[in-house]
Amino acid sequence: MQNVKQKSPDDTEVLKKLYRNYCERMIYYSRQITGDEETARDIVQESFMIYWKSRHNVSCDEKSIRNFLYVTVKHASLKWLRRQSIAEDYLNSRRNDSIEEPGVLNSLFRAEIIGRVQRVLEDLPDGCRRVTLLSYIEGKSNKEVASQLAISVNTVKTHKQRAIRYFRSCLSRDFYFLSP
Repeated sequence: MQNVKQKSPDDTEVLKKLYRNYCERMIYYSRQITGDEETARDIVQESFMIYWKSRHNVSCDEKSIRNFLYVTVKHASLKWLRRQSIAEDYLNSRRNDSIEEPGVLNSLFRAEIIGRVQRVLEDLPDGCRRVTLLSYIEGKSNKEVASQLAISVNTVKTHKQRAIRYFRSCLSRDFYFLSP
């Protein structure tokens, strides 16, 4: 196969012979760069088409054709890899934005709400604050709170009602600013 490129009417036979001799090698070479079999096959086919269109500008000897194919496959594989890397970076940045943004915003809103609730809680009168903490934070029943603080169940209910009214009055205007 010394003089592969002939000026005969049967040029397609020459291309078929080149393809049979170099296709698998080129696919292997491209796959080593791209890491993907299907992509490597596509790149090799495109490289053979590029060679065929440029065959009049490439020397007729087999080494020149082989080198042309290797260089073409290498450049196409690296180009594909760069595009993949850029696309992957872009998708990752978008994915991170779309994944992290709601999580970050939710954390920000929660932190703001907790901070405001704590400030309102601190502003409650001492007895009302203790009843609220035991009832709503620790989850104790009215009877348990009354027993622990040595007050009546009705006093516990009154403290809880006052705390709820106070929370509503203080937080309702603040929560408008927390809406996304």
